[in-house]
Amino acid sequence: DRIRWLEFRRVLFRSLLLSKLHTEQVDIKYREVSLKLLFQDIVSVLKNKISESNKKIEIEFEFNGDIIVKQDPNLIFKMFEHIIDNAVKYTDSGKISLGYGVENSKCYAYVKDTGIDIDEIKMDLIFQEFQKAEVEDRFYQGVGIGLAIVKKISDLIEAPVTVESEKNKGTIFRVEFTHYILS
Repeated sequence: DRIRWLEFRRVLFRSLLLSKLHTEQVDIKYREVSLKLLFQDIVSVLKNKISESNKKIEIEFEFNGDIIVKQDPNLIFKMFEHIIDNAVKYTDSGKISLGYGVENSKCYAYVKDTGIDIDEIKMDLIFQEFQKAEVEDRFYQGVGIGLAIVKKISDLIEAPVTVESEKNKGTIFRVEFTHYILS
């Protein structure tokens, strides 16, 4: 009963957040955010999720120095929280890598996993509400709104999110930030 209650609460809070995002009733507070400090918090959340899942997943954190981005730290955190939820959910064993950097004058942060890959046909659908990865012999908990939340936040704060997936290698979600300072 307790697990059902917790899952119900989680779905309810996500649905409320999605509703607020749809109606743009989200208070955006832009400020300078250290990706290093933000990712330390994200790694803590990831460690807890892995521990609760009882899965054998390694964490790898890849970064050089610090990058300061001008963004809303709470909304960025929510984006990555939903991305790592999926990474843990769809990775039975293997590795989840997180990091950030600058490439071709673009600042980015990413989450990469060695879990199931996303079928190319479904790649455009995963950011839509109530869409989930389906695997023939497995049921994955959730209703399919986590990545819809990621996309809505991405659009709202103008931090584009992209996804790449390769058969038998996993998936990488990447978020770009336009306003940044190398620290």
